[in-house]
Amino acid sequence: MKLRYLYPLFGFILPTVVIGYGFVIPRSCIAGINDLTIGFTVTLISACLTYWIGLRNALRDVRTSEGIDEEMRIRIILEKEEKPLAPP
Repeated sequence: MKLRYLYPLFGFILPTVVIGYGFVIPRSCIAGINDLTIGFTVTLISACLTYWIGLRNALRDVRTSEGIDEEMRIRIILEKEEKPLAPP
């Protein structure tokens, strides 16, 4: 796994943490450690975990699809092209 695959996650998490914990939460009625701030933290951790699992699964699919020989890959593509999902 390359570090550049995690750039979108950093682009989401860093501003969310800075804005959420730096500006919004301290100036609102939920300031301090309570159920709402813990829920916000768990949401951010869950987003990171979900992104990591999805990325790992996608990379695993790419690795396993490389094991398919070229003839089988072309056959799969042609079979998919025979039945379009929407009329042209």
